[in-house]
Amino acid sequence: MRIEGKAVEVYIPNTGRLPLLVPGTKVRLEPGKGKLPWRLSGMRYKGKWVSIDATIVNGLFERWVEEGRIFKGWKILAGEWEYEGKRFDFLLGRGREKMLVEVKSCTLERNGIALFPDAPTLRGREHLERLIEWVGEGKRGCMVFVTSLPGIRGFMPHDETDPEFGRLFREFLSEGGEAYLALFSWSGTLKEFLEVSCV
Repeated sequence: MRIEGKAVEVYIPNTGRLPLLVPGTKVRLEPGKGKLPWRLSGMRYKGKWVSIDATIVNGLFERWVEEGRIFKGWKILAGEWEYEGKRFDFLLGRGREKMLVEVKSCTLERNGIALFPDAPTLRGREHLERLIEWVGEGKRGCMVFVTSLPGIRGFMPHDETDPEFGRLFREFLSEGGEAYLALFSWSGTLKEFLEVSCV
C-alpha cells in the first residue's frame, strides 16, 4: 500500500482473500498496535464505509446479546468454549437450555447476497461438522454471519470457493441447526438480524 507515494506494509485483520478490495479502493487505516505501523480497518464499497476487520465481530455479537438486541432471554455462559476438541466462539444459556454459537465475518457479496467464505476454510468446515453432531444430540446450534456490506438482502454459502462448506452448511440446517445474518453499520450499530434459509 502507498501513503503519500511511499510504500508501507499494512496489517489486515482478516484471513480471507477480500476480493472486493481491488486496486484503487479507498480504505480506512488506523495506527497499528503491533509490528506494522498501520492497520486496515475498512474500505469504501458502493458509496459506504464497511468493515473488513474480522476481529471485531465477536465483540459486536457479545454486546448485542448483552443488550437484548438478539437472542433475547439468553445469556453468554462462556467464550472460546470447547466441544469435541474444537473451540467455538460462544456458549449461550437460557434456563437449562444451551446453545453453541459460531460467529463469522462476511466480506463478500454478489447481487445483494452475502457470501461466505471468500477463501477455502478448513476451520469453518470443522466447526460445521461439530455443530451437526451437537444438534444431532437435540441441542441448539447456531452460525451467525456478520456483515456491514450495503444493500444485503440474504445469505448463501459461497459454493464456488468451498463446495464442501456449502454441503455441510446445508446439512447443518437440515438437521435443525440455525443460521442468522447480522447486518450492522460502520459504527457497530445492529441494523437487522435475519434468519437464514438456504436451498
